[in-house]
Amino acid sequence: MRDFLRRGRARSSAIIVRDLLADALALAGPEIGEMGITLTLDVAEELPLVHGDVVQLQQVVLNLVRNAAEAIRDAHMFNGRIAIVARRLESPRRIEVSLIDNGPGIAADVAERLFHPLTTSKSDGLGLGLSICASIVEAHGGRIWLHASQPGTTELRFSLPFERA
Repeated sequence: MRDFLRRGRARSSAIIVRDLLADALALAGPEIGEMGITLTLDVAEELPLVHGDVVQLQQVVLNLVRNAAEAIRDAHMFNGRIAIVARRLESPRRIEVSLIDNGPGIAADVAERLFHPLTTSKSDGLGLGLSICASIVEAHGGRIWLHASQPGTTELRFSLPFERA
């Protein structure tokens, strides 16, 4: 996290969403696999490019995946699953990425402040990861939100505007 914050200015480029997500999962895959959790990726064909800092956006995906995996592990759940789904939406024009897990869910008192600094449900958490994710997504012209927080169907989503063809 310190290295990420020290990086300074964002390096903006055109990004292929499928590659961004696949690369992030390749980084997280071994660690998540050791926990016995299955990771899947479902990306719609021919998504338009997004524009931004690929390292920052990968950090968002990695943080979301790791949070989901840690929640599943800490709840001692078997057959943990995390799915990442990316789709194109037209109104407004954006790419929407969903991260869906079958973990224990998010308590209502935490859910209402989930993206605020110092909010955590982890005993050793700082409560900064999701607020940094929100800052990154917002700096890229998007937004991030908790879509569903029930046990077995927790879903976080973020959206990013895409480049016009």
